[in-house]
Amino acid sequence: MFFIRIQTVIFPVILLTCLFTGILDATFAKKGDEEGAWLDPNRQEPAGTKYKAFKSFAIGEEYSYLIYLPPGYETAKDKRYPVLYWLHGSDGSQRTGSEFISFLDAAIKKKQAPEMIAVLVNGRGEQFWNDSFDGERPVESVIIKDLIPHIDQTYRTFAKREGRAVEGFSMGGYGAPHLGFKYPEMFSVVSDLAGALLNLEAVQSSVMQKKGLFERIWGNQADYFTANHPFTLLEKKCGPDSWTNPSAHCGREGQNNEI
Repeated sequence: MFFIRIQTVIFPVILLTCLFTGILDATFAKKGDEEGAWLDPNRQEPAGTKYKAFKSFAIGEEYSYLIYLPPGYETAKDKRYPVLYWLHGSDGSQRTGSEFISFLDAAIKKKQAPEMIAVLVNGRGEQFWNDSFDGERPVESVIIKDLIPHIDQTYRTFAKREGRAVEGFSMGGYGAPHLGFKYPEMFSVVSDLAGALLNLEAVQSSVMQKKGLFERIWGNQADYFTANHPFTLLEKKCGPDSWTNPSAHCGREGQNNEI
């Protein structure tokens, strides 16, 4: 489990996400449909969250998400807040991060964490947070082109990279570095919790072929998979000659070690 701090900008929420890396485990991954819906039909609002939807231009239809607003949001009318985008794991949904929200809310109220907005993102089931090769499931484009601008326009955010973090667990731990390294101008922090950083051999295995992931998401195209893999993007966008230089922090038993 690690987080990446891009350049020298430190996003306050990362202090909180490190506190709970030991809590976010496989029990958070609730079973769901591999092919989820853009507009989640389950309008349940886990404690502290609100179900919201808006028209996405990338897909031409309604797209849903859950949002958490910190306790002082409604009263501090002139205050702006950083935003954490939380990406669920395989077979999860936008509700999968509900337990994280409960810990986040408690920590903010105890002044153990800074106030922030958290968005529980709808990854439409098991799509690995990529645009599918055939263009039918542009999950990545919905987030980057539609969801983030919508959040910045609708809520009092710091609408710049220094005010955004992306975090994910398991499959979301693939999606967070995929998005963060591909769009370093959008995020100042990438937090990866038990990331499913599968290599090409893994996605081409017989087990994965039965699930149809390699075909559905990457169109059975090795080049497309490799070009969008977090490690490729890290090397391309965050190399020694880039303005985006990462550092990795690994947490274990309350201790954080910087690499």
